[in-house]
Amino acid sequence: MTVLKDNIHKPQQQGVVLVISMILLLVMTSLVLASVSSTRNEERMSGATRDMNASFQAAEAALLDGENYLASAILPPFNGTNGLYQASTTGEDLYEDTASWDWATDCVTYSGATISGVITQPCYYIEELNVVLTGGTTGGGSITIGDGSAPSVTAFYRVTARGVGVSPNSETILQSVFKR
Repeated sequence: MTVLKDNIHKPQQQGVVLVISMILLLVMTSLVLASVSSTRNEERMSGATRDMNASFQAAEAALLDGENYLASAILPPFNGTNGLYQASTTGEDLYEDTASWDWATDCVTYSGATISGVITQPCYYIEELNVVLTGGTTGGGSITIGDGSAPSVTAFYRVTARGVGVSPNSETILQSVFKR
């Protein structure tokens, strides 16, 4: 009777390959998940930047529209309608004080071509600031310059514009002071 000695001397597997492959699989899965998370964050940042840029560009267009309106020859009275206001007496900016951007009478909608890619079209309002007289003296109820001519009158206006981007969460408010 012959006994096969090969079966007796055959080494038994310990499962080391299985353990090593499981560890490598775990490491590769961790790397893939980190990569996916990083890509998702970069996409969010890119979208937020695009949204912020759209709201800024819309607000800037409305601001220039308001300044162009002020450059017109004759201005109507600043009586609190149609986006034309007197300066706030509380010391706060009007957009923080009383104006609501949702009311059509509180702001003027941008009059240029429709801006695509924004949730609402931008709008602006204008505040008439105090008038500055230069080169005159007061006396006897009238203001005159030393040579008898009238002083120059300089009017200042504050234009406040609001733009909203692709989502309602991005909003840009810009202001400029216009000398006329």
